[in-house]
Amino acid sequence: MNTGARIRTERRLAAILAADIAGYSRLIGAEEESTLQRLRSVRAEEIDPKIANHRVRLSRSQASGWLIEFGGVVDALRCAVELE
Repeated sequence: MNTGARIRTERRLAAILAADIAGYSRLIGAEEESTLQRLRSVRAEEIDPKIANHRVRLSRSQASGWLIEFGGVVDALRCAVELE
């Protein structure tokens, strides 16, 4: 069914960074409360500021992982190196 309406599409380049905290399951299993407290502290002081410095389009996080969309590979790579 073609009503003559045009569908507007937008193409854009993006680089996606997937990051995860190594050993999170083990840490949370051993010391849940202290692990969650430390994670909140590390996110606020280290991770979130580093992500914000690299022209992020979109950032999603759950527990110990992040999916971050950048406008280009250079910003994604620089952010990944800083987070490592």
